[in-house]
Amino acid sequence: MSRVLVEVHVPSLGATFDVSIPRDAKISELLPLVTKAVAKLSGGLFVPNDAALCDGNTGIIFNDRMSVDDMRLINGSRVMLI
Repeated sequence: MSRVLVEVHVPSLGATFDVSIPRDAKISELLPLVTKAVAKLSGGLFVPNDAALCDGNTGIIFNDRMSVDDMRLINGSRVMLI
């Protein structure tokens, strides 16, 4: 399984985390993985609650039915968890 290392910015924490995600995952499958990883990496400061993933540059919320490849996420891409 191919993976992509993305930079996840969490505005509510004022923090950024590097998270490895599966390239073939849909955004709907990815959201629980990313929220769990951020909760763990933040030492429990982030509590997942109706979170959404969006483009780190434009702020546009990702379509849940699109895959990581469809969203053109590559190593070093910036995403936001809001």
